[in-house]
Amino acid sequence: MRILVITNLYPPLYLGGYELKCRLHVEELKRRGHDVLVLTSRWRVEAPLQQEGVLRVLDFDPIAMGFPPADHRLDPVRVGRRWQQLRWAVNHAANKSTAARVIEDFEPDVAYVWNLGGQHGTD
Repeated sequence: MRILVITNLYPPLYLGGYELKCRLHVEELKRRGHDVLVLTSRWRVEAPLQQEGVLRVLDFDPIAMGFPPADHRLDPVRVGRRWQQLRWAVNHAANKSTAARVIEDFEPDVAYVWNLGGQHGTD
């Protein structure tokens, strides 16, 4: 079976145990003979990268909040929130197009979706 695993972060680049658990699942699926491709972010990678069944091309930054400079005259919380929402909207549109191309090229039988919300305490 051709399985596309979609996740925000994937080892060796990770923030915690969730990503490590995802890798364990991927390794077990491969051990059972499945053709697995991991589609993940290029977080902490300078340019898109594909190696050993992992495609690091999605835009995701769980740390950067996108706030304007501290001396900005408007309410920094409100402006920062709107700025972050705009960044996420643009990133999601680009990621959707990228994922559609990967799905078309890889032709998976199923997609196994992991932590796309990026809930790593950055709220």
